[in-house]
Amino acid sequence: MSLKDTLRSDVTTALKARDELVTTSLRSVISAVQTAEKSGKTAVEFDDAAVLQVIQKQVKQRRESSQKYTDGGQHERAARELAEAAVLESYLPTPLDDQELNALVASVLDGFDSPTQSDFGSIMKAVKEVADGRADGGRISKAVKAAL
Repeated sequence: MSLKDTLRSDVTTALKARDELVTTSLRSVISAVQTAEKSGKTAVEFDDAAVLQVIQKQVKQRRESSQKYTDGGQHERAARELAEAAVLESYLPTPLDDQELNALVASVLDGFDSPTQSDFGSIMKAVKEVADGRADGGRISKAVKAAL
């Protein structure tokens, strides 16, 4: 069963359970996936990796919105955004901790002959590919910079 099918199935389950938070969160991410699939010149069918990227983007947006609501004194809305982010995070793979990320960066750097700062882009690409969505770009960038 693909990730999109899982999301659709879980929406049905949440509807039957009358869980408004989960229903709303999953419907919004399914809508975002459908919009992204149709946004190019031709419509495409996303695989699980592309769906995971959309979910990660949605989680990031909710965290940023929560911070803005908190700054504006709207604590209930901020809490709601964080709750929706938590629902969506349950569909993401377990994130790498700092030690695992550093070990991953070190293993990728071993594949380069005397890596320098000019190899940064190539190293970032390789680490992102191996990390497979379990660490965001900012964390990866910091780890690569520290290793170089």
